Amino acid sequence: MKISLKQPLLDHRGKPIKDLTGDDQTLEIIAYSALSTLSAQEQGLGRDDRLKRGRLAQRIVTAEGGIIDLKAEDITLIKQCIGACYGPWVVACTEDMLEPQEPKLSVA
Repeated sequence: MKISLKQPLLDHRGKPIKDLTGDDQTLEIIAYSALSTLSAQEQGLGRDDRLKRGRLAQRIVTAEGGIIDLKAEDITLIKQCIGACYGPWVVACTEDMLEPQEPKLSVA
């Protein structure tokens, strides 16, 4: 599934959440950070799992034009990592960004 990594996370007013430098927090930044960070429960994570996460993080930051084609297992891993590293608001925002959007039906 193709996903735009440049999507900004929005606050409760629908405005982009900013980082300390004033830049928008994007799915790219959140996913990269989550994949690159080990929570306290993950400290025993083996080399192969660390490598898998590291390679996916590399793919995210080098994605052409901020668009990446992810397999279902990659999306699941990103969601798990975000859930282990971030609070409920970020988890909810990124969950929506990582799910396929259903086409809206127009009623005539």
